[in-house]
Amino acid sequence: MYRKECSWRDVRNRRRKERFIKVEYVVYDMVGFDLASAMLFSHVAYWFDNKENSEEIRATLELKDYPGRKWVAFTRDEWAEQSMLSKKQAIRAIANLESLGLIKKVVAKYKGRPVIWISLEEDAAFRRYCYALESDEKETHKWIQESQDHPF
Repeated sequence: MYRKECSWRDVRNRRRKERFIKVEYVVYDMVGFDLASAMLFSHVAYWFDNKENSEEIRATLELKDYPGRKWVAFTRDEWAEQSMLSKKQAIRAIANLESLGLIKKVVAKYKGRPVIWISLEEDAAFRRYCYALESDEKETHKWIQESQDHPF
């Protein structure tokens, strides 16, 4: 059996070719420990934080109720593909994020086909992120104290 030698250069080159979604543990915590929701939220945050490639934001929808708000639009299949989830996981994750108040969702047509428009609730997301970060730091501190008190 032939086994190809592997080097760190091979690993780095492979990473450049593959797609990754970075999910911080604090994001996983803030969405209720649901990995699909954390992956989708991380992807939505990427689209809204992508300042150097702002032309990548697909479209901006103006709604009477939400003037000046940015929206990102994809079909259900595209949301699933972009976030590397199944279609059902993506739909459930969108519903979960909406119920947590982290996003607003509108289904409307774009270029003649129905798409899901998502807008990030930045204030709510930031508050929830800070709360999760603070509670994570407290738990870490508590764990360090307990491990120092343990006699092994």
